[in-house]
Amino acid sequence: MFYDSELHFLQSVLKKCRVQTQLINVNEHPESNLDLGLRALLQIEDAFEKPLIEVLGEVLPNTIHLLTDGYECKYIYLQLPGDVLENVLVIGPYQIKSFNHEEILELAEKNVVPVAKMRDFESFYNGLPVVGDEGQLISLVDTFGEFIWNGSSNYQFAEYELETSFENVTSIINKSLSEHDGLTWNSKLIEARYAYENEFLFAVTQGNYPKAKHLISQVGSIQFDQRNTDPIRDMKNYCIIINTLFRKSVERGGVHPIHIDSVSSEFAKKIELRSSVEDIQKLVYEMVKVYCQLVNKYSVKDYSPTVQKVIVMIESNLASDLTLSELANTLNINASYLSTVFKKETGKTITGYVNEKRIELAQELLKTTNLQVQTIAQYCGIIDVHYFTRLFKKLTGVSPKQFREENNR
Repeated sequence: MFYDSELHFLQSVLKKCRVQTQLINVNEHPESNLDLGLRALLQIEDAFEKPLIEVLGEVLPNTIHLLTDGYECKYIYLQLPGDVLENVLVIGPYQIKSFNHEEILELAEKNVVPVAKMRDFESFYNGLPVVGDEGQLISLVDTFGEFIWNGSSNYQFAEYELETSFENVTSIINKSLSEHDGLTWNSKLIEARYAYENEFLFAVTQGNYPKAKHLISQVGSIQFDQRNTDPIRDMKNYCIIINTLFRKSVERGGVHPIHIDSVSSEFAKKIELRSSVEDIQKLVYEMVKVYCQLVNKYSVKDYSPTVQKVIVMIESNLASDLTLSELANTLNINASYLSTVFKKETGKTITGYVNEKRIELAQELLKTTNLQVQTIAQYCGIIDVHYFTRLFKKLTGVSPKQFREENNR
């Protein structure tokens, strides 16, 4: 088709947002579940006045159908143009806001979900993608529609809802429920969630903050199975787990534990001080940013073991004796060899690298403390304050005093 590239692009974007897309032939029964298996799980495939599958036969040409079912799941249907109008693009299901435990209970009551299926029912909503701004999603599909139908005047939008029919649903209460089917469905959901989490943690390992931020924003809000009656305690417990996962992720990214430990400990304190779910969710975003910054600032994974050791020694104690000869003696290697390999891998001399790190520390202390310049120089391993001032100005273009004034306005 003339729009194959555009269709592939649309599907790729939606996949990044964790929103399912399917191409369905209206003359064939879809092999996969349109609703991610929710109705099969609840064993109520026939309990709707207009089942999702029947909607396929009612999709109009040149129309973008916006559908909400009885479970507050949203879909977008559109019939793709061609010689024979048989293929329907189905986008969804997705939700426009995350449901908390109480709201899921109300949905379950409304739809007469059996108690035996409640855990799987809640897991479904915890794993369902959240589109925080549905307008952006519709705009994306709208742009695709303009292309395939040659202009905005050649198609329309149709919006409607599917209501639950309770005639068959009520009989489920006394029906024998298959635990095996539930486990199979739930295992697929768990596998999908773990794959998403692994992609997210890998982004943190790489220090790829834009991607990590994008991935976590697709959840809309942090969602977990509720295990405690206190939702704040529940979120704090999960934050502790996330802090541990991030710590191991950045370690795999080549950050030495000496840099990780202080950050991890600080977040452990912050977690316990948070007093609302919203504050804890904001803290998770802060954790993503800080841990990615750790990788970008301190990762040594691209260096040889020798250079890694030198960098860690330098960055862990800038106030110590960090001359080439002292570092070589500590590592019990030839000073000339160390100088050569360090310059080859980092592009800098050891002295140049040490000076850069010392001035970076000085900048941070000038911005965050009221310590005297002479004291800061000593913390940075430079006893002569006049030499420190000259070096600072050489690398930053301003004196320590000017730097402090410009950054404390």
